[in-house]
Amino acid sequence: MTEYWPRDLDTFYISYDEPNSEENWARVLEIIPNAKRIHRVKGFDSAHKACALASSTSRFMTIDGDNWITDQAFDQLLDDTGHEDVVFSFKSKNAINGLEYGNGGIKCWDRLVLLNSNTHENGDTTDFCWTMRYYQIDFLGSVSVNNATPFQAWRAGFREGVKMSYVDGKPMSDPIAERSLIYQGNRSKLNVWMTIGRDITHGTWAMLGARQGFHQLYTGEIENSVINDYSWFDKQWKKMQFVNVDQMLLQYARRLREDFDMIIPELDQLSSIWFKSNYMHPPRKGLML
Repeated sequence: MTEYWPRDLDTFYISYDEPNSEENWARVLEIIPNAKRIHRVKGFDSAHKACALASSTSRFMTIDGDNWITDQAFDQLLDDTGHEDVVFSFKSKNAINGLEYGNGGIKCWDRLVLLNSNTHENGDTTDFCWTMRYYQIDFLGSVSVNNATPFQAWRAGFREGVKMSYVDGKPMSDPIAERSLIYQGNRSKLNVWMTIGRDITHGTWAMLGARQGFHQLYTGEIENSVINDYSWFDKQWKKMQFVNVDQMLLQYARRLREDFDMIIPELDQLSSIWFKSNYMHPPRKGLML
């Protein structure tokens, strides 16, 4: 039996360009004074491998740069008996739409498993969970605050608009015929990303990003690999920052309906608040299938 207290493991805070990274880092140090920071390492795979190479413990913890961690985030006992290779994935609450799942959440990695993997810019996948076995922890370890700026919110929505549309880790070949094959939880999250956020600062930018990411992927404007490339996002934002976000939301709702038979309701502030107060987050515990 191998049990781990996260506080006994090396902890790394991974930041790149998050506008709220300094305050989030200060919060990490309040909870984990010995945490180390990995900053401005380009590439998701490369940044996580930098943590693995720097870790002195066989398992280590990571915290994303947009995360505000909770008080008890590191007080959950982890036991990998019988599944020593897994990545433990904590829930994170999205500040824009209220979704609670593993996106951006705290992770606990096996050092050697991570070093022997190739993902993102060094592989053919856009998320670790399609290459490694994930073990879901049904505990809220952090809040993903990814709406500090319009750009941050738009990029977050764009990435999830692409990733939540996969079937078995790959984009669909026929989104009209295959949309029902998307894992139901991901299909629900995709709809929420596209519709919820008018009650939150810059939330409409995240909604636009999700609609745009899905539409551009399945009309062949982009390859799904672009979501690994933050330089690509920087270039796109030079054009996007000048658009009328409300008008473009309506345009993409129409395009999604015409091209892919998707219904995208335009929920106002009160409707978004009501939805969040009534949405039931599915429990997430054990191996992710």
